[in-house]
Amino acid sequence: IFEDPLKFYEDNYKSIGRANLSRKDNHLYTTLKRRGLLEKIPLKYKPKIIFEDPLKFYEDNYEGVTRGKLQLLNGPLYKALKRRGLLKHVPIVHWQPRS
Repeated sequence: IFEDPLKFYEDNYKSIGRANLSRKDNHLYTTLKRRGLLEKIPLKYKPKIIFEDPLKFYEDNYEGVTRGKLQLLNGPLYKALKRRGLLKHVPIVHWQPRS
């Protein structure tokens, strides 16, 4: 039981937002919610990376990197290229069967 759940949050979890708090300490999250204090905990979003020209960014920074590798190295760039129909400019690994 928390005497002052907001103070406990400030002392222990200040750097995380609501979603992570619910994963890390669901009991505290639920207590804050029941007491109507959850809105005092900030929502912390990762800023979206916006690529004005994702193909140019790919060519300048990842040229020759295959789709699978690009997806691992820079998922947001891969998604931006995919959304704009530009993945055709990113090579695919062609597997050769072993003989």
